Amino acid sequence: MEALLAYGGDSDSDTEAESVDITHKKLPLSLPNKVTTSQCVAKQPVDDAASHDGRRRRFPHVTGNWASYVSLPLEFDETSKELIKSVKSILSEFVDNLFAFEEFHVSLSKTVTLRYHWIQPIASQLQSIVSDSPTFYLSFSDSLSVYTNEDCSRTFFSLNVEDGFNVAESLVSRINLILKEYNLSEFHRIPSFHASLFWCNGDLSCLRDKLQKHLELNRLLKVLVDSDSCMFRVTKVLLTAGHLSFNYELGTG
Repeated sequence: MEALLAYGGDSDSDTEAESVDITHKKLPLSLPNKVTTSQCVAKQPVDDAASHDGRRRRFPHVTGNWASYVSLPLEFDETSKELIKSVKSILSEFVDNLFAFEEFHVSLSKTVTLRYHWIQPIASQLQSIVSDSPTFYLSFSDSLSVYTNEDCSRTFFSLNVEDGFNVAESLVSRINLILKEYNLSEFHRIPSFHASLFWCNGDLSCLRDKLQKHLELNRLLKVLVDSDSCMFRVTKVLLTAGHLSFNYELGTG
């Protein structure tokens, strides 16, 4: 689009610089020397996994489509973060190139692609749902669950939601109705609400049994989830659409 705007600007200035009689002549249409045809073609983003710790796009980039999802944002305190680092140290004995998440959330939708002009109406519908839903408490079970994404290209190490599961499920059922209006993928029919702590490339679901039997790992997880700081009062829902974020406060009813 910038190339097209630049072409228009150059054309206007050229006309002012030279007086050309076009009354009786048909001038050939051509691009100015300053602009080549390649400049008028939008560059497509390159899926460079090396620039994103080996991650690849789940769906191809389409201009005007925004990767979006709905979630419950969480904030661990510093003591919990130190315990999470200790958990990572143990996991690193089994997993090469293990990455820790810097921000934490519980997903209430799959990642879907929204057209730009859908974002505001969906955001408004979501705000209506959220304002009618009460705040609630959320906690986790004291074991580490292992998940993979749909194409098994990444593995996630997560804490499963215990308290608050039913409220999250109720929110999802209403969010699904919005997604259905736009023919977007709904959340999993049988949800497994969780907060992912770490991820790695590839399918390492084979570690499930081994991690469940690791005594020191399970001791740390129990200390983590039994602490008061790991009982979260959920007060808002977050819609993330590309680089845009919409925070909505849960109601008090």
